Amino acid sequence: MSTSQQTFDFNHMLPLARSDDPDGSHAAVARGTRSGRIAWSRQQVEAALREQTEPVTSKELAQRSGLDRHETARRLSDLEKLGHARKFGTRPDTKETLWLAVK
Repeated sequence: MSTSQQTFDFNHMLPLARSDDPDGSHAAVARGTRSGRIAWSRQQVEAALREQTEPVTSKELAQRSGLDRHETARRLSDLEKLGHARKFGTRPDTKETLWLAVK
């Protein structure tokens, strides 16, 4: 993949891999987009986030959604860009980012 290209989720116009990411990252995004895995995991994370009454970390949300913490964090970033989630601050003891669903 040339350095002037990004891999996008064209359904939401989100860049899912940066232009300077290795080719393997772009290939993984392409596979995840084609298979529907990225859209499915985004839906899982959003559903789990909407069930929460208190702000949660990506780690806590991963435990509740059954997804890997890193996948959950990536999908939270997507949801933030789409306006479906927002950062609420950080947990004082661990400095982890807290997230809330946008109503």
